[in-house]
Amino acid sequence: MFATVMDEAQKIQTRLRWQHPDETRDFVAHLEEMRTIGASVQVAMEPSGVYGDALRFEIERVGFEVFRRRS
Repeated sequence: MFATVMDEAQKIQTRLRWQHPDETRDFVAHLEEMRTIGASVQVAMEPSGVYGDALRFEIERVGFEVFRRRS
């Protein structure tokens, strides 16, 4: 899986890659750490297919809202 981290001006700060499902909880923990240090964290996912459902579940489980564009 891949993620792009952008600042408030939508400038890309970094890109992340991890192996799902083995490293997904580590990725979610990273999001939680960002929130802990005061970063504004918003999560948006591509809504195609069901491949991201497990990731979305884990992100929502720790209290983040996940934005997805509806078709």
